Amino acid sequence: MSKVKISELTKEEAAMYMDFSLLHPQYGDDHILQGIKDQKKYKMGSFYVLGHWIPLVMDELGEWSKENNRQIGSVAAFPYGAAMTKSKINQVENQLKLGVNVIDLVGNVSYLKNKDFDKYSYELDEFAKVCKAYDAESKIIIRNGYLTNEEMEIVTELVAESDVDYLKTSTGTGPAGRPNIHDIKLIMDKLNELGTNTKFKVAGIKAPKVLLAYEFIKMGADKLGTSGAVDMVESLPIVQEMIFQND
Repeated sequence: MSKVKISELTKEEAAMYMDFSLLHPQYGDDHILQGIKDQKKYKMGSFYVLGHWIPLVMDELGEWSKENNRQIGSVAAFPYGAAMTKSKINQVENQLKLGVNVIDLVGNVSYLKNKDFDKYSYELDEFAKVCKAYDAESKIIIRNGYLTNEEMEIVTELVAESDVDYLKTSTGTGPAGRPNIHDIKLIMDKLNELGTNTKFKVAGIKAPKVLLAYEFIKMGADKLGTSGAVDMVESLPIVQEMIFQND
């Protein structure tokens, strides 16, 4: 994973790091439609919504996303990941049939706590298989806030050994203060040690969100999942001037 100089980043480049994610259950049509307008303006790398919003987003953003080489994504088994594997994979496939081309699936933390690593790996394999069948990217959410250092290293290795495209930290609903810089460094160090092609997405970023977001990009994160993508892109000149002048 190559490190990035924030001082040299443009707003357009920053936007490509963003998985612009509107996943709060209380949102109505007006919020999603405003998000679509923002997506067209800023051209974030991808635009995520909950499953029931997919038809609206595909109608409003489907052709534009193809023309601009941007992704439309959704989440499955969100936010707990505790459903049976078959149910989770069925949800993934149903959403892929609606036209999205990237899915973030929440992994089962209990499998890790119980050391049921074969079950976790099986779910990874089934997830990767169905996504590849639809030519879509797969991202597994490990919910790192509930994991020990050892468990984070173990699950990083399990993901790296699978065909899942991305390891993602969190849903944003876990323990306060996670993920933090320690978590990100631990996971990235393990990925680098394994020499894997697995990419890394940081989500669930806590305050100070903007500063941590750019710190994680600087450390080598491939993607950031956030509802605050617009603020992060617009804040780039300020953080460049105040924090990252000589990075």
